[in-house]
Amino acid sequence: MEIKNRPNPNEAFPNPKIPSLCFIKNVRLLNPMSFIGDRKTTVAPHWYIRHGARDRDTAFPVPVNFATKLQNAGKNVNFLLAWNRPHSGDYALDELFEWIADIVKK
Repeated sequence: MEIKNRPNPNEAFPNPKIPSLCFIKNVRLLNPMSFIGDRKTTVAPHWYIRHGARDRDTAFPVPVNFATKLQNAGKNVNFLLAWNRPHSGDYALDELFEWIADIVKK
């Protein structure tokens, strides 16, 4: 016996007027802000965040808000808007490794 009108789990919107539960859960996973302060989630205590000042892909408020929310939650945040850097993330590696070594020593 085949079930009629069964939602297709591969479709984000089986009914365009009503988002599926799967879609809603997946959207929540895309936003790390949802997990900071959530009692069901374990958030790392230390954060090293660099955002290139020439980043064309992500606006400044995204990492600024993220770092601020982490700090407000009592996390150790090392945040910097890296001057004249694009969206690459492969700069200041020596500084990153020194920061990690300091955290591990404590």
